[in-house]
Amino acid sequence: MNYKKMISGCMPGKTNNTAVVIALLAGAAAGAVVSLLLAPQSGAETRDMISEKAKDLAGGVKDKFNAAKTKIKKGAEDMADDARERFENFS
Repeated sequence: MNYKKMISGCMPGKTNNTAVVIALLAGAAAGAVVSLLLAPQSGAETRDMISEKAKDLAGGVKDKFNAAKTKIKKGAEDMADDARERFENFS
């Protein structure tokens, strides 16, 4: 069975690579749900585990956001300094 064609047919306007990535992510999500449902631990332990993973993910996203913000701010300051210097040299 040609899954690429089948998935692409369901998503007009998307490239083959996009369809494959979406299918891969959907499969990974389905696998994660099944593994949680079949886990040998109690519901409370599973909820605690999910909560910890969510906190870790949120912390990582926050760190990356702050790093990107700092980098953009530094770039903007450098561009402003460069523009100011060029303006002063032009006058």
